[in-house]
Amino acid sequence: MASNSTWQYRKADTIEERFGLRDDPGRRKYDRFPVMQEGIGKLKKPKNGLKALGLTSGIGSMLIGAQKQGFQVVGNIEWRDYYRYQIEDYPTTFCHNFPGAWMSRGPLDLPVDLYPGDIDFAAGHPECGRYSNLSFSVPGTQYHETRGKDVSDIPLFLKYVALFKPRFFLMDDLPASFEPFPMKEYIKLLPEYDLFPEWVSNWGYGNIQRNRNRMFIVGALKEEKFAFVPGEFKHEKVLKDIIPDLVDFEEDQIFKNHSTVDLDVRSQRYVNMNFRGHNPSWRDLVQSNYNPRKNIPYVSDKGEDKIRPGTWSPDWDGYCPVLAGGFNPVHPLRRTPLSIRERARIQGFPDDFIFFHDDVGPDRMLWDPYNSDGQRGIKQTGKAMPIQFCEFVSEQVRCHILGKKFKATGKRVMKAQPMVDKAKRDFCEQSGYAAWQDVAEACWLDEDPSFYKPKGKKKKGKKK
Repeated sequence: MASNSTWQYRKADTIEERFGLRDDPGRRKYDRFPVMQEGIGKLKKPKNGLKALGLTSGIGSMLIGAQKQGFQVVGNIEWRDYYRYQIEDYPTTFCHNFPGAWMSRGPLDLPVDLYPGDIDFAAGHPECGRYSNLSFSVPGTQYHETRGKDVSDIPLFLKYVALFKPRFFLMDDLPASFEPFPMKEYIKLLPEYDLFPEWVSNWGYGNIQRNRNRMFIVGALKEEKFAFVPGEFKHEKVLKDIIPDLVDFEEDQIFKNHSTVDLDVRSQRYVNMNFRGHNPSWRDLVQSNYNPRKNIPYVSDKGEDKIRPGTWSPDWDGYCPVLAGGFNPVHPLRRTPLSIRERARIQGFPDDFIFFHDDVGPDRMLWDPYNSDGQRGIKQTGKAMPIQFCEFVSEQVRCHILGKKFKATGKRVMKAQPMVDKAKRDFCEQSGYAAWQDVAEACWLDEDPSFYKPKGKKKKGKKK
């Protein structure tokens, strides 16, 4: 059986088989990526009684906001191996940062005594690379689902929502995912939910990545009669406002996950870059006139001049480009790669959120960002969601459940996105919202309020 890291090649009869959820847990690879990891310590009883669960939630970035809002994070269902990476004497990133919470490959790997009861809020981010401009091309095989038909693990996420039935959930992906998997499929799988497709600027909630725009779906059981209200705003924060104290590396390693690189290492990610030879060392990069505010140029095998997308580095006095899970930009002052701590700060992580991605741990002094261990750290921070919007949703949900007032700007800072607009209209036409008047007031669509009304089945008249 293929590993679940090659899910895009699998020919499978069920979605569980495709994503490796039925692979033998005794296989050797699961020594490093265990299918079940029990929590470290005991769960703290939440003051407000609210519980949260991760569903394909990675290292838990979308749950940090819930944790801050007083939700008890009980666990995380995560099929992707690299998020469950565990080394001897160290916990996984998720289990360390959410004390007492377990991490499981799938529901079948979860012991009965740990099965969660009533869940108030769930969050996760299904795979989105195939809908991104930064996605890599996968060679065609007889088992490979084409780009136009592949819906990735979105149905798996929704299946988990239907299984655990949280009162509210938050999911993120990209608008292009609506093409192979339209809103009618969401409604079919989750008929009891009101679904709010939103085109969100993470910058509009305080993050400094100017173009970190995502499609989020906020879900709420219809019986909650909930209406999502946006809260975006404009701000002037730039990179130097976020990581000014991390410019120089301290010998006593004050900040965990803040490691420098060996200047004499030559990164394979810089092959065929002509500004300083075909494979410069980091020392060469520091001494060069390389402008980090442009995508990296390179020469292809055919001798063609090309640009490597997703390699744009930040400006010290400007916004930050989008951090990705495959490439690490260089610091504009040092001209060496951003450290894990710097990447975490840019994403909005608090400094007490610790990343475990190699066998040395978070106090490593030197690291190679592009070997397997270093790449794992880049993936953990790059594939994570910025914290700010997720915390905003968590607070709005908490206030709704506890009957407290919630203040929000009610504004958006971006233009509408056609695919998200269509998904919202499709939901209104095929389902409708329980709290339709409140939804109509907060929605960006220019529609008559009655458009948002629930669409019940029409009663047949009596035959005369």
